[in-house]
Formats: sequence, C-alpha cells, structure tokens
Amino acid sequence: MQEFKVVSAEQAPDVTLRFYAALLWKYAVTRRELGKIDLGPYKSELQRVAFEGAPIPNFFDAVLMRLRLSPDDAGVFAYRAPKPDRKEGLNMYRVMVGGILAFVKVDQRPWATPLFRGIALSSATTTRALVVAAQNFEEFKISQDLAYGNSRVSAFLDKQDAYAAQNA
Repeated sequence: MQEFKVVSAEQAPDVTLRFYAALLWKYAVTRRELGKIDLGPYKSELQRVAFEGAPIPNFFDAVLMRLRLSPDDAGVFAYRAPKPDRKEGLNMYRVMVGGILAFVKVDQRPWATPLFRGIALSSATTTRALVVAAQNFEEFKISQDLAYGNSRVSAFLDKQDAYAAQNA
C-alpha cells in the first residue's frame, strides 16, 4: 500500500468536526450499557458546537484514516463506538464510521507530531483522510479474530456471503 496517500471529500472540515462533536455528545448522554463516555467539562461545549453552531474550540480536532486492505479496496466498512484513547500523550477518542477511523482530540494541547498536525481537520480546507493499511489497527484485528476465531460466527458470515453472491 502506498504510504501517506490522502483522500478527500468536498465536505467542509467544520461540518465533519460538528458530526464528531454530535457523536461524542450522544455517547456522553447515553446509558453505560450502550457505551457511555465521560467528556467531563467538554460535554456542554461540544453540545453547543454540534447543535447550536458554536465555533469549533481549539481543544477539539480530528485526524481521519481510511482503512483499506489493499490500494483499490473499498470494502472495509465498519462501525465502532467511541473509545477513550491516548495518542502522543493527548486525550482523544477513537471511533470508526463507515471504514473511516477517527482519532478525535479532546485536549487543550496541540498535536505533537507533524503528521497529525498536517492531516488534522482544523488545518484543512476539505475533509481528508490518510489511507492506511487496515491490518495495522485493532478495529480490523478484532473483527478478523472474531470472524475466523469463532466457528459459529465464521459459519454465519459464510452463509451471508453465499446469500449475497446469489442475489447480486
């Protein structure tokens, strides 16, 4: 896979950041069994960003990565609820929507590495994502282990593939 390839969409970065603000806020107000997260003092500000059009605060940013199995792959299409994470010593959440893995920074400190600073949505004019090998990320590894490590799940997925092939 070609390193550091970037894909972009015409959508303005602030629209994408507002989407992630709404997503994090939704998980901050849900029940624990549905994946509740704790945004602390940032919860009300992200609510205003998401639903009232408040300016995007400096503590909030995102780096997007498009997970692919090969350069021409478009099949990695998965979802994952927000999970607290730390990258570069920063507080963030990792969330996957439709094959896009987002590292959403909720931290006053700036991105530490030039790569993240360069691809971050706050410094972009369009929404963009770094194309990376899915095999390097837990979002893919967990699904792969589940699909191939559990014979019942594997058999179910095989049936789904056969059904899809018959109805294509």
